[in-house]
Amino acid sequence: MRAKLLAFSLFLVVVPGLTFAFLAFSTAHDALRDAAGSQLVEAARDQADAISMELDRLREDLHRLSANETMRELLIGDIDKRVSRLLWSVKREDERYFELFCLGDGGRVVAASGPEWIGHRLEATRADLPAVGFRGPLLRDPYPRAFVEAIESISDPDQPNARIGTLAAWYDLGVIDESAAALQANLAELGAMVDVLVIDSTGTVIGGAWQASGRDLRGRNLRDEGWQTAAVSLPHGRGFVEEASAGVFAGHSEVAPQVGGWRVLVAQPVDQALAPVSGLRRRWIVALVVIIIVALLLARLLAERMVRPLQALTEAARNLRLTAGDVELLPVTTSDETGELTRAFNKMSEELRGARRELINAARLALVGEMAAGIAHEVRTPLGILRTSAQVLKRSIGDRDPKEVELADMLVDETDRLSRVVSELLDLARPRSPSSRSTPLGPVLERAVEFVRAQAEEKGVQLRLDIDPDASPAWCDTEQIYQVALNLVINAVQSLESGGSATVRLADVDSTMVGFEITDDGPGIPEDIQESIFAPFFTTRESGTGLGLALVERIVASHGGAISVTSRPGEGAAFRVVLPVAQEVV
Repeated sequence: MRAKLLAFSLFLVVVPGLTFAFLAFSTAHDALRDAAGSQLVEAARDQADAISMELDRLREDLHRLSANETMRELLIGDIDKRVSRLLWSVKREDERYFELFCLGDGGRVVAASGPEWIGHRLEATRADLPAVGFRGPLLRDPYPRAFVEAIESISDPDQPNARIGTLAAWYDLGVIDESAAALQANLAELGAMVDVLVIDSTGTVIGGAWQASGRDLRGRNLRDEGWQTAAVSLPHGRGFVEEASAGVFAGHSEVAPQVGGWRVLVAQPVDQALAPVSGLRRRWIVALVVIIIVALLLARLLAERMVRPLQALTEAARNLRLTAGDVELLPVTTSDETGELTRAFNKMSEELRGARRELINAARLALVGEMAAGIAHEVRTPLGILRTSAQVLKRSIGDRDPKEVELADMLVDETDRLSRVVSELLDLARPRSPSSRSTPLGPVLERAVEFVRAQAEEKGVQLRLDIDPDASPAWCDTEQIYQVALNLVINAVQSLESGGSATVRLADVDSTMVGFEITDDGPGIPEDIQESIFAPFFTTRESGTGLGLALVERIVASHGGAISVTSRPGEGAAFRVVLPVAQEVV
């Protein structure tokens, strides 16, 4: 099998590798084109995000400025010098502001960063323009570059919903050129010589950075020149286009919607973008050879790793046949199909072991049935006579001889014990079918605890009851489940010494099962006998019959439930019973 795995691995690596190498050489042009496109689109997105962040910063600055306490002076309704000084100081501290204005009713300038603007009217307050937003780009003498007009509403400090004016700012778009130049320099360090262009909604270049070629692209309308990335029909968002008319690859990205229709284009000449094709082919050849060698080495290691667990599974399967399920579980060392197979094998082994145990128990129960049917009639009648005779004898003795009275009591106790054994044998041999109905388990458990409480207090054992009032009712025979709970509580109390404690808990297991648990802090159950405690006639107590837990397991199984035990020596034991939830709750 190892040789087959190696041969198959060699075939899987070499054949696809050679095929991929052939396809890589034939499609290197497309691969490099896609790589260049991804880089250009990413660069365009970064630049668009930078512009959007700058506009967001501008809006935040204007919003803070509009909320300045000095703006309260606008309520006076006169040309305000304090507001003008505030605007002048902002312009002086940030050279990117060409001008700042506070406009009153009708768009009249009531305060400005320059006194020459006082009394003028601006278009920013036309009725059809938004109270907050951007307009541009705009060109106006004597300003050297295009600017964007940002508008922010000024609210009344005492009535936030009332508007007392408008704050307008002419913001230098030269910041776009600076960030574009930085992006261009970063890409140049990576070997990509590009032009970074920012166009408005008409397709006109309003800023950016381009390679030194003695040409100024500002004001150039790319839509008229046939650029696809400047077309009105270009989908929103970002993408990559080969501009055949210009001989460039162009990645494009739309600027955030504060300024409608602005786009960032990052263009690279086609011949520069595809220059590394030959180098890429050489690198692919070397990489392919290395990959094949490494893959073959890994295939050998993987083949060894796969074969070892399969050999262990084969040996375990052989032992399973010889030992009828009594084999050690295999360690699961992987999470792949081999690991799944190992887990399935372990589960099968456990199920075979359980089936074997159930068959043994069934054989024992069959024997119990034969024995019970044969001796019940013969034993019960003499036991009844013996018990009645012992009671009559005790009354006739009276107080004359305490020792004889004690012997009579022993006769009554032993006949009662033998009678219980016969009854338990009959219950195991001819179990009664459960008469199931919707049964809240809380009262059943409370009844069992109260029945045993006196015995527990006499022994110095503390019994606790923890019932969830919202737990779902079970679908079960009330009396049979009471018998189960009573047996388990009695067993817990009998296993404890004075000062010990036992707890009975009730809780939902999931949407289909409800359960209860009886735990104690007694000596616990040795691990090597935990699988045997439900077998008929198995007991660790001298006075025990070994039939109580067998009967409990049989009753729970007849209800479609399950019982389990967890215990560590010296740390107590926990018996857990789960039953189906009542049908009307499911």
